[in-house]
Amino acid sequence: ELTYIQREDDVMEVRYRQSFYAAPVGDCLVLPLNNISVENLSRWLAHELMRRIAEQLPEVQVKKLRLSTEESPGQRGVYDFCVD
Repeated sequence: ELTYIQREDDVMEVRYRQSFYAAPVGDCLVLPLNNISVENLSRWLAHELMRRIAEQLPEVQVKKLRLSTEESPGQRGVYDFCVD
């Protein structure tokens, strides 16, 4: 199980099994994803983008969106959204 805590010295501690990681809080972003695959990240980013568009530009209706996230050359996740 992965756990994380923000320490008082502005360091984020992350533990997973026997591994331990520490990084400045400003370099960390905790996302509501169970797995940080590029496919899951693409889906989350697309939904977050649509949420922000709806919030800031309520007159705009997104009918089609394709979002691609590339991990490395040739390794990408694509999320397609389409309203018929």
